[in-house]
Amino acid sequence: MHKMTLPAIALFACIYSFAILFAGVTVWFALRTLPLDSFREIAMIASFLICFVFYMILAQRVLIGMRPLPFGEIEQRTHTEFTYFVHTLFFLFIFNPLIETSLVPIPLRKVLYVLLGAQIGKNSFPSGVLTDPAFVKMGKNSIVGLQALVVPHVIEGDRLAFYPIEIGNNVTIRAQSMIMAGAQIKDGAIIGAQALITKGTVVGENEIWVGTPARMVGKRGGQTQTSSGCP
Repeated sequence: MHKMTLPAIALFACIYSFAILFAGVTVWFALRTLPLDSFREIAMIASFLICFVFYMILAQRVLIGMRPLPFGEIEQRTHTEFTYFVHTLFFLFIFNPLIETSLVPIPLRKVLYVLLGAQIGKNSFPSGVLTDPAFVKMGKNSIVGLQALVVPHVIEGDRLAFYPIEIGNNVTIRAQSMIMAGAQIKDGAIIGAQALITKGTVVGENEIWVGTPARMVGKRGGQTQTSSGCP
């Protein structure tokens, strides 16, 4: 496992501090003259939190825009590793707590993921957790179920890498399943609840996969190997 460096922690701490400062100044100038009466404190706290998250998202997107994380392996003691560390701190301290504790309602998760770089098509909703949204692409009319994990990164001992995950159109990923780095899930596929799609797996069009590790049990519209007959 790559060891977090002090310069990365210091940079994130500076960004965090400036976001607090900018959020406070923004709220002060925006609300100080409004007649909020007894709701002033509540309005200021809520507005501060929203502004703080906005500035952190903005800072993260600027960082990744200037020094994007590439697909593939990340070597130790490189500029790319430094960017990865700062990127990770953003998610550990800000974005993951918002998502994993359901502070962001499910209808708004799509908005947050898109702001963080995910490509999500029309009428698609990720109810689960996308750990690295910039490496995830979803087509139209697809869903990621509750508590499902979509994990584009690989951490194995000293190995660290990112491999994009592609989810096609009309795909159903059911609750508590896990999609690992480099997986491709083609149009119309169904991933069963608590299934594990391992690294680099390609799920074909309209295929139904279940189990840990997952395997194909049939196709939509055809006979499956499930005991209940439900696809």
